[in-house]
Amino acid sequence: LGSAAIVAGVTSPLLYLNWAGTSYGWTSWQGLSLLFGAIVLTVGFVQIENRAKEPILPMRLFRNQIFRTGNGFGFFAGFAMFGGIIYLPVYLQAVQGMSATRSGLGMLPAVAGIMSTAIISGRIMTRTGKYKIYPIVGAVVIIASLLLLHTLTNTTPYWHVAIYAFVFGAGLGMTMQTVVTAVQNSVDFRDMGVATASAT
Repeated sequence: LGSAAIVAGVTSPLLYLNWAGTSYGWTSWQGLSLLFGAIVLTVGFVQIENRAKEPILPMRLFRNQIFRTGNGFGFFAGFAMFGGIIYLPVYLQAVQGMSATRSGLGMLPAVAGIMSTAIISGRIMTRTGKYKIYPIVGAVVIIASLLLLHTLTNTTPYWHVAIYAFVFGAGLGMTMQTVVTAVQNSVDFRDMGVATASAT
């Protein structure tokens, strides 16, 4: 029942965003009923999970401040991540005129940024035991990179795009895995799997 509620609760706003402006208006009764349904289903999911013997997402985890903060932070970082990851290939193909294969290869600087800073911050974190600075710095770097990506035009040389993509990836690398690690270390061993899945 919990699975059905959360799937329907997430699907409703996705359908609203997919259909709004094309099949239905943004304020049509069909669209608004989907949004209302999403709210009702989400509240229902919380109620179901509170009563379930084996909940998918135990609500008691939300009493843990690191879990709450990590999941909230991860949500906004993920929002930025998917925005950039969708924007860059579309820009490279539609504006720069690259093929799908070349635009995929054009994303390699972002991947290099993610991998390099994830490895470096992970090693330093292992050595020092301190992690709080990395998500903060990573968030600042992500915001700066999105502002840089905002300046792209149809005449921007690819090497500028590559630098901006690397900076974007560097911010993600410092942020995403650090948050998951912090959440994992803040919960009991029995909740490690669900905490990891939730943060991811």
